[in-house]
Amino acid sequence: MKQFETVAQMKLARLTAGQTVTTKGYYAAGDAGGATYLVAASQTVDGYGDHALANGNVALLQVPGVLNITTYGIKADGVTDDTVAWAALAAQTTYTNMLMSGGVSVIGIKTTFTESDITFAFTNGAKVLQKAGTQSVDTLLKFNGNNVRLKDFNVDGNLVNNPTYTGRNELVKIAGDYCTLQGFTGRGVSNGDFAAALYVTGRYGRFESIYTYDTGTNAVRDQGDYNEFIGLNMFEWGQHGFVKDTGYQGAASNYTLIKDVIAISNKAEADMEGILFDHDGVQGGLCQVKNVVIECLSSTGPDALKFAYMKRVELSNVKVNNAEVAAFRVSLRLQQEVEQVTLHDCVLAGSVNLDATVDCDMVISGNTIIGNDFNVNAGIEDFTGKLSIADGVQLRNLQDFGITLDATSSDSKITVGRLVLHGANSFSPSLVNQPSLTASGSKRRAVAGNITVRTPSSTEGTMRNFADDARWITTGDKFEAGAAYTGDRLFLVGNGDFPPREVEGYLRSDVIRRRAPSPSQVVEIMCTTAGASCTTLWVAATGYTVGDWRFNGSNVYVCSIAGTSAGSGGPTGTGAGIVDGTASWDYVSPLAVFKDTVSTTA
Repeated sequence: MKQFETVAQMKLARLTAGQTVTTKGYYAAGDAGGATYLVAASQTVDGYGDHALANGNVALLQVPGVLNITTYGIKADGVTDDTVAWAALAAQTTYTNMLMSGGVSVIGIKTTFTESDITFAFTNGAKVLQKAGTQSVDTLLKFNGNNVRLKDFNVDGNLVNNPTYTGRNELVKIAGDYCTLQGFTGRGVSNGDFAAALYVTGRYGRFESIYTYDTGTNAVRDQGDYNEFIGLNMFEWGQHGFVKDTGYQGAASNYTLIKDVIAISNKAEADMEGILFDHDGVQGGLCQVKNVVIECLSSTGPDALKFAYMKRVELSNVKVNNAEVAAFRVSLRLQQEVEQVTLHDCVLAGSVNLDATVDCDMVISGNTIIGNDFNVNAGIEDFTGKLSIADGVQLRNLQDFGITLDATSSDSKITVGRLVLHGANSFSPSLVNQPSLTASGSKRRAVAGNITVRTPSSTEGTMRNFADDARWITTGDKFEAGAAYTGDRLFLVGNGDFPPREVEGYLRSDVIRRRAPSPSQVVEIMCTTAGASCTTLWVAATGYTVGDWRFNGSNVYVCSIAGTSAGSGGPTGTGAGIVDGTASWDYVSPLAVFKDTVSTTA
C-alpha cells in the first residue's frame, strides 16, 4: 500500500482507480490527520475529506468507524481559521459518528449540521473558539437533525475579541427532536436580546452536565417542549441563568425538568433572574425544578425565580440566596395562568409573590423556609386561590406581612398547619406593621391550625401598638381559626413587653414567654380569656391623650378625643365615640386574661 507524508503530496500523485493509499498526516506527518483513501474515477469532491488528484481521479476518505475531524482538514491549532473546513464537515452526509480529539479550532461563521442521527464527541480538552471580530454571527454551531447525540462540547465565544453584540450570539443551537447533550462548556458570550451559550428549540431532549461562565443575556435558553436539563452549573450570566421564553409552536401541554442546578452571578445587569419562564407560548404543562441553588447578587434584578403561564410548577429542594440585596426581595414570582404550585423543602431568601390572573392552588410542605436571612419584607404576597401550609414550614424576616391576599381575590382559602413566623431582625425602633395572616373582603376566609409566632430577636418593644390592619392575624368578614383559637401560639418577647401591653388579638391558650428572663422573674404566662392585653386601669378625673389605652371592667378602650375623664364610671359598652367627661373612647376588645405557667427562674 502506497503511503504519502501529507494530503498535498497525495494530490500530486497519479494513482489508479481501485488503488488504496494512506497518508501520515493531513498538513504534516504526525498531525493526527493521517487517513486511508480509496482511489476512484473522476467525480465531484469537497476538497476537505475527499480530494481531486493530478490525473483527474479522486481519493475518497475511508473511515470504518469514528471520523476524527482532523482528517477533514480541521487544524485545531488555536490560530488557523478552520471555518471553511467545518462547513465542509457539516455538509457531508457520509459520516455520522465524529470526534474532535484535542486542540482548539477557530471558526467564524454559522456552521449548520442538517443530518439526523449524528454522534459527535469532543475529547482530550478539545475546544471551538469563535474567531475574533465575528460578533455579528447569530449562531456558531447549529444542529437541525433529530436524534443528535453530542458529548463534552466546549465552545468559547472569545468575548475579549468579540465584545460588542450585533447578532444573536448563540454558541450552540440544538433544533432537532430527541437530541442529547452530555457535557457542555460554554463561555464568553456578549450581551444581546437572544444571546445564549446553549439554545434549544427541539422537543424531547435531555441535556446534562452543562457548565457556562461569563455569558451574555442567557446562559441556557429553551424554546422547545418536553426537555430535561440536568446538572446545570451557570456562573456569571447577564440577565437569565435559564430562560424558557416560548414553547414549541405554542403547545399547551409542554413539560420541562430542571434538576441539579447551581446558578451564581455577580453581574449588575437589569432584570436578572436565575430561572425564568415568561412567554404566552409556554401556556399549560408542567415545570419541575429540583435540587437548585441560586445566588443573584446584582442590585438591579427583580426575581430569582419567575414562572408565568405554566399551568403547574413543582419546586423541590430549591435554595435561593439573595443575601442583603433589596432588589431581590422576591425569590419566587408566579404570574399569568399559574394554577398549581408546590414547594417542598425549599429555602428562599426573599418572598413569594403571586401576580397570577387565575386562582392558584399552592401547597407548601417539608422544611420550607420563606424569608431566610434576608433583611427586607418576606412572606407570601398577593395570594389568590387555595393555600395549604403543612407542619414545619417557616416564614421568617417579616416586616409588613406574613401572608396577604390579592385585592381582586373573591374566594381564597388558607389552611395552615404548625407554622412558625419570625419577625424581621434589624428594623428599629419598632415595627408598626406586624407579621400577619391577612384575610379581608367578601367571601375570603383563612383557616389556621397551630401557629407559633416569634418576635424579632434583636428588637424590643414590637409587641404593642398594632395597626388595625397589621396584627399578627388580621381578619376580614370571615375567619375560621380551628385549632388556632385554642392556642398553641408562642410569643417570645423581651422584658419591655412582659407582661404584654396594649396588644390586640390574643387567643385562649396563647403563651407569652420572656426571651431572656432574669432570676426570680416570671418566665411564662398563658392567655385564659381571649382579647386585648392592657395593663393600665381607667382612672376618674384624669387627663388622657389620643391613643391612650385603658381597661375598665372587662373591656379595653382607646382614647379617640383627648380630655379629662368623668368623676366616676368611665367608658362602657362596645361602641365608638363613648363620652367620658371631656374625653371620648373607642371600644377595642374584651380584656385578655393571663395566668402564670412558669412562675420564676431558679
